Amino acid sequence: MIDAVLNTVTGPAIVHDEADLEGALALLVDAGGRCAVLRADGSLRPMTRGLDPELLPAFHRAASCPFIRLDGRRVASHRPVPVRA
Repeated sequence: MIDAVLNTVTGPAIVHDEADLEGALALLVDAGGRCAVLRADGSLRPMTRGLDPELLPAFHRAASCPFIRLDGRRVASHRPVPVRA
């Protein structure tokens, strides 16, 4: 699972539960809202759904966003990842 969320105070974030995204290098966002995660090995992991139109401007403005990995109900890791729009 990979979800995009927007907190009106802290801004956009990506929440996921996939350990192989731990070393993500960047979040790639195109003008239409399609997203992919650039992995450390250079491969791309596309997000199944594109961003909702209301989230798109926040991700385009962001220089980076938190990548938050969940393990069940606890946060397993939390680190910033650059956004390339």
